[in-house]
Amino acid sequence: MRVYKLIIFLCFILHCTVIGLLDPFSLGSAAAVLGLGYLIYDQTYCKWKECCTEKEIPGNISQLAAILKSKVYGQHLAEEIIIKALKPHWNEKYRPLKALTLSFHGWPGGGKTYITGFIKEALFTLGGASDHV
Repeated sequence: MRVYKLIIFLCFILHCTVIGLLDPFSLGSAAAVLGLGYLIYDQTYCKWKECCTEKEIPGNISQLAAILKSKVYGQHLAEEIIIKALKPHWNEKYRPLKALTLSFHGWPGGGKTYITGFIKEALFTLGGASDHV
């Protein structure tokens, strides 16, 4: 019985301490610090490092389609399938829960790496140098 009274007493003391710390000044100060921290992060860190924003990952599907039409010859099937797979993935209404994986198969020299270079160039601002690739 003594243990229960001790536990109840400690919970009461802890509760009073927590309530005392949550005065309006403390909450306002904490909110200001958190807001300032987010502003500093967004305005400074993302200028020097690559963040996951629309600026770094524009997902320009129309540019990709134009590049594939102008630079890829004899692989119209690949062009159609790639655009058909990527377009709904970058659609604003359709937010996928899983990452999109494209698997290219074929003989050496078939243009698999050549096409992925165009995909990286069109979908990421830094192209192949992006941290997101």
